[in-house]
Amino acid sequence: MAAATTLAFPWALRRLIDEGLATGASSDQLLLGFAELLAVALVLAIFSAARYYTVSWLGEHVTADVRQRVYAHVISKARRSLKPPTPGRCCPGWGRMPP
Repeated sequence: MAAATTLAFPWALRRLIDEGLATGASSDQLLLGFAELLAVALVLAIFSAARYYTVSWLGEHVTADVRQRVYAHVISKARRSLKPPTPGRCCPGWGRMPP
């Protein structure tokens, strides 16, 4: 619907200019043209906000789900693979005392 409303906005603007301003229409016709343009803009704003909210909500939930699965996977691994390395294993020479 937002795409259709986006396409309707230039149509409403063209109609306002061609049938209202260019021909010297009455004030009632101009008012109707501006009301149409405002209505299209309002509908476009509502649909755009709904799309933004939906995409944000979906992104938050997907991120939370991925984070939970990764955390569960890391916790399920053997404890020995999660031990911090000893100084000699990680960085040779760090575990030695100077003479």
